[in-house]
Amino acid sequence: MTSGDLRPGRCVLMRGRGRIGKSALAEEFVSRSGLPSLYFTAARASAEQELRQLLDDVASSDLPHRALFTQTPPANWNSALQLLADAIPDDSPSVLVIDEVPYLMERVDAFEGMLQRAWDRFLSRKPVLLILIGSDLSMMEALNSYDRPFHQRGTEMVIKALNPAELQEMRLTAISVGCRFGVSRRGRMARCARRAGWDVGGGP
Repeated sequence: MTSGDLRPGRCVLMRGRGRIGKSALAEEFVSRSGLPSLYFTAARASAEQELRQLLDDVASSDLPHRALFTQTPPANWNSALQLLADAIPDDSPSVLVIDEVPYLMERVDAFEGMLQRAWDRFLSRKPVLLILIGSDLSMMEALNSYDRPFHQRGTEMVIKALNPAELQEMRLTAISVGCRFGVSRRGRMARCARRAGWDVGGGP
């Protein structure tokens, strides 16, 4: 990313089998970054219930403009995704994590198209790192496939099974090797992930 980059935002599509440490790694990254952040985990509930949980999570987050969600609560997911762009800083880094994205793909009509529109028009224009996590491997692969709305908008990151020692080493390496904020330079998070032993597709 350069100072004149009109789209400083970066997205990572993180996938791997359930219970191998994806969420723990993302939580560790967010915690160690010290950046304004939101961590939302879908629960395979209805679209309306998921939206209410998102609003609760935004309210308890440290996003600088989170009050916007209280002042004008979004009535649907399309409005919520766009409002997230207003809730994050314009001129300093932040991190947004959406965990178990496949659940939203299942329960929210046209979620992929709404995500693509919010990313293209709003989120990618902010210095934000958007991390999309999923355990359903086929759905996460489909999210980035050629005929889908979000195609080529994120760098794929495949998390493999690790033993406890490898998981701890991976956490430390990902945090220490230039990863304080992965969106500050194109491909930087991917390179850090490779050093930590992650299989990352796309990007230098």
